[in-house]
Amino acid sequence: MNKQILLLLLSAIISIASCTPKPDPEKEVLLLRQTTDSLLKALNQKNVDLFVTYYDSAALFISPTSGVHNGIEEIKANYGGGFALPGFYISGSIQDVQVAKSGDIGYTVVPWGGYYTPDSGKRIEQKGVNVLVWKKQNNGTWRVVVDKP
Repeated sequence: MNKQILLLLLSAIISIASCTPKPDPEKEVLLLRQTTDSLLKALNQKNVDLFVTYYDSAALFISPTSGVHNGIEEIKANYGGGFALPGFYISGSIQDVQVAKSGDIGYTVVPWGGYYTPDSGKRIEQKGVNVLVWKKQNNGTWRVVVDKP
């Protein structure tokens, strides 16, 4: 009798383990691309409150000019300061999207260009390539964990 119960339990465990869904990399790449598109729309709209909703609460923003910013509030302050510059404009487009086979981490490569016009009246232009590292959350959404322009 004990052998039968043990075999039944073992069979149930194997059955449950085999039912765990495997990540679909193509689906995750599409979802990550859509999420990145939404983040870029918030960036183009200069909507810092919406923009930071795409970041993990413990995200890092590694600025080439002001160093490492930790967490949503610091990231919001940094980007918000940029959005507030006179004549600020920025645009980017997705060059590459990759998701690990595990389906829980990925990155996007986004070349960007922008400008602002300080009080001097001489427009300052900048461009670069941004790498965003994303982590899939427990609820299935993607959030930025590292932002490196």
